[in-house]
Amino acid sequence: SLERGVNDPFGLINRYPADMLRVGFKTDQYVVFRALRDGVTAASNLDAGTDPITGDAVPANAPISGAALRAAIRQIGQRTDADGNPVPVPRRFRVVVPVGTAEDVELSIALARGLATIQDGALTYNASAIRSFDSLGRIAGVIESEFVADGFWYLVPEAGQTEIPAL
Repeated sequence: SLERGVNDPFGLINRYPADMLRVGFKTDQYVVFRALRDGVTAASNLDAGTDPITGDAVPANAPISGAALRAAIRQIGQRTDADGNPVPVPRRFRVVVPVGTAEDVELSIALARGLATIQDGALTYNASAIRSFDSLGRIAGVIESEFVADGFWYLVPEAGQTEIPAL
């Protein structure tokens, strides 16, 4: 009846604005991450290289690790534009990973930087062991996304950190 519809016993009318907001937010997220995925070319992939701190070999398109992140940052620093000019390296990065992996990635970064150690099953934080010269210090955080497939990761500049070279 009309009275039952007006009383909204199931809360459908009250939930409608929140549901529409959630749909809109998911759509925005999907558009951003689709652009990220579709914008990745062969030139964007991680090439085989070497971790500049440890000297460990890093295979092409390696799984995420401290060594792979360092190699990726080094490779970004070595890129040039079409005229051969170096492309400025962003001061800060974010790592985009699949849902459920952020804590593991953050721990991996902390271990690689020397901020934490695991000995005899115990996790210890080492504030005195920070290596200020380590490029992993450029990583401002880890973002989880349901639109990133397992086994993939992206290193992206933090908002406002890219520079356009002066002409």
